[in-house]
Amino acid sequence: MPESQVDINDVASVGVIRDSPPHEIPPEAWTLAENVRFEDDSIVQLLGYTQIFGTPGVAPYYAQFVSAPGQPWWLYAGLNKIYAYNGVTHSDITRTTDGATYSATGAAQWQGTNIGGIPIINNGVDVPQFWGAYSSATHMANLTNWPSTLRCAVIRAFGPYLMALNLTDTGVLKPYDVRWSHPADPGNVPVTWDITDPTHNAGQISLSDVDSGQIVDGLSLQGKFYVYKENSCWRFRNVGGQFIFDEDAFLETTGLLSPRCVAITGDGQRHFFIGQDNIYTHDGNAAKPLLDKRTRRYLFNSVDVGSYANSFVFINPVRREGWFCYPALGQQYPSRAMIVNYDTFANTECDIDFQAAAMGTVQTTNAQTWATDPLTWAGESQPWDSSNRRKLVLSKPTATKFEQLDLGTTRDGTAFTGLIQRTSLGVVGRNRRTGDWITDFEVRKMCHRIWPKMSGAPVQIRLGGQDVPGGPIRWSLPQTFDPNSAKWCDISAEGAALCVEISGANGWKLDGYKLDLVTLGRF
Repeated sequence: MPESQVDINDVASVGVIRDSPPHEIPPEAWTLAENVRFEDDSIVQLLGYTQIFGTPGVAPYYAQFVSAPGQPWWLYAGLNKIYAYNGVTHSDITRTTDGATYSATGAAQWQGTNIGGIPIINNGVDVPQFWGAYSSATHMANLTNWPSTLRCAVIRAFGPYLMALNLTDTGVLKPYDVRWSHPADPGNVPVTWDITDPTHNAGQISLSDVDSGQIVDGLSLQGKFYVYKENSCWRFRNVGGQFIFDEDAFLETTGLLSPRCVAITGDGQRHFFIGQDNIYTHDGNAAKPLLDKRTRRYLFNSVDVGSYANSFVFINPVRREGWFCYPALGQQYPSRAMIVNYDTFANTECDIDFQAAAMGTVQTTNAQTWATDPLTWAGESQPWDSSNRRKLVLSKPTATKFEQLDLGTTRDGTAFTGLIQRTSLGVVGRNRRTGDWITDFEVRKMCHRIWPKMSGAPVQIRLGGQDVPGGPIRWSLPQTFDPNSAKWCDISAEGAALCVEISGANGWKLDGYKLDLVTLGRF
């Protein structure tokens, strides 16, 4: 009985493949990945998230970072109030007019922008709000010069212009319309939105492809502004002169699933967005789908059809990931996330329990005082406070908390398990001349030892055997493998195809693995 070793590396080069039967995919590919990420040629268990910012003044449904000269600020909105946080104190800055409240009903309504350093927050029901000064004593206020009878589902900045999308004017719905303001002077809001005033440059247009549905959202990219409808995308260019903007249908059959489902990638070169049937990126030239047929079918069959409007996306720029957070079947609020590396297209999944995310600077302060610190000033090596840039802050209104993503190994104190699985593995070796894999499902194989190339916390490993590719799996009992004290794990499995599963909590990393095989013959 010939014995051989099968050495599988580059375990993060392919990711999960659902579009082909397991016995047809490369040995480096996986059939299941949960709570892990494919990063730097390795598979790493996801980090967790930990509460920050203390206790918010109201259940947070939306957060917006404000980069102020003196210190970072965070604005956040509940259903009826807006608060400001300066790293120490939560201050109620709700407007003082119109009942000193707002009329939002959920996280999906809130969105915002920043024009000339002035934060603007909008919910589609109330007049858009602006924060006139970086001070807890300054309250939000109705946007100056905004028409009192006008409302918009979305408001975004595009250079010195504010773009209002999906309008309601004097109670009349205009879901295909875009209105832009007169360009704002630096440090000020626009002086007018009056489209009848020939001395200013405010304007309005109705996008003509009514069959493509209503306007859903919009975002700028590389000097252009993209307006996403349900089944198309329009591109606006600032051409100046009499017409101000030149617009054309950029994507004629691809639109946006719901509001909050488009974001700019970490390099600023692409939009990451969710269409009606796939996840895409585009750089202003063409849209590129990121999911294979089976994965996209699996994903969109998993989204609850009655609550899909609560979905949202965010970018994790350090990891070069886009997260699509959506309500799974039977859920009202986002409960699952598909995580896609927008460079390699590798994807994985995890459970979530937050409803919005924002990126910005997180200020942390040392809890020690002069009285409790045992070290002298000269002997103290840790900073009293630090500023962490480009951190992701998660809004969790059901628990009235903010969480920081990728902080700690638990999810707000709850441990979770990262899992990877490969089934229908029929490889018996490599061609010595070409280096190609040799796969043979007519030969039965017995694996009696696995050599995981791992680091981090202990994991559970089990092997399985299948008599035919895709057939029932006979799993071994799981065994604990501690990469800090062991090099291999003795487990036995036999069949025409083999299966590998690794799972564990508390943080682990897999660079590759090696199988000790004995070929038993063709029977």
